[in-house]
Amino acid sequence: MGIYLAQEKDEFQRNILVQSLLWGIGGTLAVTTTWGFLELFAGVTHFQTYLTLPVFCFFFGVASPLLKRKYR
Repeated sequence: MGIYLAQEKDEFQRNILVQSLLWGIGGTLAVTTTWGFLELFAGVTHFQTYLTLPVFCFFFGVASPLLKRKYR
């Protein structure tokens, strides 16, 4: 992804991708933080670390079309 960002010539497309990545990271942070508090205080089962990438991909995948639609 970093190589693609470095080689992307269109600033607008690069900006959309960066914003999508930030929304993906933010959503992942919110889910994992909330889950961590629930583990400590509510006795919820441990969050499996391998699920972090699919959670990120979900939020990234949701954010990309929404941002593209926003700037249409």
